[in-house]
Amino acid sequence: MAGSFKDIDYRVRPAKSIERKMLAESFRRLVYFQNPAKYTYVGMGSLYFSDFNLFHRSLGFETMVSIEDCFDPTIQDRFRMNVPYGHIRLEFGRAGAVLQKMADWKQCPAIIWLDYDGKLSEECLHDLEYVASNAASGTVLIISVNADRLKLIDSIGDDGNEIDEASLTPLQILERNIDKSRVPLGVQNKELSGWGVAAAYREVIDAAIRKGTTLHPSGNFGYEQTYNFTYSDGARMLTVGGVLFSENEREHFVSAAFDNMEFVRRDKTDYRIDPPKLTYAEMRAINLHRPDLPIPPSDVEKFKKTYRYFPHFIEAEVG
Repeated sequence: MAGSFKDIDYRVRPAKSIERKMLAESFRRLVYFQNPAKYTYVGMGSLYFSDFNLFHRSLGFETMVSIEDCFDPTIQDRFRMNVPYGHIRLEFGRAGAVLQKMADWKQCPAIIWLDYDGKLSEECLHDLEYVASNAASGTVLIISVNADRLKLIDSIGDDGNEIDEASLTPLQILERNIDKSRVPLGVQNKELSGWGVAAAYREVIDAAIRKGTTLHPSGNFGYEQTYNFTYSDGARMLTVGGVLFSENEREHFVSAAFDNMEFVRRDKTDYRIDPPKLTYAEMRAINLHRPDLPIPPSDVEKFKKTYRYFPHFIEAEVG
């Protein structure tokens, strides 16, 4: 979403930070397709480029492209000023338009993270289909979207008048935000609240990616979901994706053994990232296995589940 950097500091979202580290760890398994450092990484860095920093330091990506939905020359200059590495190429425009004019990701395996912060839209789904129908074997395609309460993306009706959103049911809103034919069969209004929105989105996204693979010129292209993250850093978010590959390279995907990673999800079952709010002293106490901790047991278990990826934010002033 254009301008989201004004509202969100992507560096200090704990669940998002954990998600990035989990993704980075899983990307190492792509070595069965190609040396991960040789992958092209295409993301949406915002002003903070948090994923670019992490992925370059941990995986050594040599080709990195950041798509920024920004057309204001002054703000574009801010992006250029904040780019952390000289080999990151900035591309300004809508994701679909940028992807269509780029050749990097079509010629060799790429990791493409369409990290939208808005609602799932028909435009997002077209982007997914386009990537899935043009990707090189071994490509990872990921999408993140806001899965909070359903809201209209476009409140102007076909007659040019504004639609009263309060008069619509959640299902009607979903059918306006995406093509009605994409809505999962049998979905009901009562299911489109809370985390039910994320569940419905996952089905829609999965179908779009698989539709794209059927249009791949190889005629023999597959997709396997590996990620189904849900978390809330102020709003419910969903991250879904997986590996695209030629069926004659399926053994590479099998050899990568993504299923051995605790956070990998191959179906509709989500991996909920729910980090507890703990002090550094409390974290150390848990790591030292101290007995009788005055900490809620549920928080202790949450920390144990994600401690390897847990963020540590430090404020420092450099003169």
